[in-house]
Amino acid sequence: MKKWTLGLAVAVAAAAAVAAAAASSGNGGVHEHLRRMLHGHAMQEEAVGAHLDAMASMLELTTPQRQQVAGVLTTALPDVEAKAITLIQAHSAQVAVIHAAQLDEEALGVASAQVGQAQAALALCVARTLHGVHAVLTPEQLERAQQLHGAEWLTGFTEHVHGVGEDIRSWAARQ
Repeated sequence: MKKWTLGLAVAVAAAAAVAAAAASSGNGGVHEHLRRMLHGHAMQEEAVGAHLDAMASMLELTTPQRQQVAGVLTTALPDVEAKAITLIQAHSAQVAVIHAAQLDEEALGVASAQVGQAQAALALCVARTLHGVHAVLTPEQLERAQQLHGAEWLTGFTEHVHGVGEDIRSWAARQ
């Protein structure tokens, strides 16, 4: 469970970092940018609900289990949202320091530490939420959930980072 939880926290933090920069671009809200980043431009409004329905179906959750998971998620949601917003704000402040006219390494260190603290708070919140969801599942369902949401999906983020690096090198070579 640790790898999965840490992976999810890393993904949320990466999404928040991108969302902070994207939100300041004026091309839609944070949710829209996160949707595009994580799911592409064709993301539908009900995508999260559809994903949860698909997961519940693949895990063969009973009606009482679905209701228990719904309770865990709705109870945790205000805290998750608040901590995600705090992380986005911390990233936004960090980006502002990075783009300041004068390099201020001390301020960047402080802003980066605040990002780390916000990321840790969100990771803990997500871990607690997952622990609550996992408590509802049978051992077989938990094993299946871990197979469905394994760490392999982080490969997409790694590929994205490598792709950005390749694009920058390619652009620089053409200059």
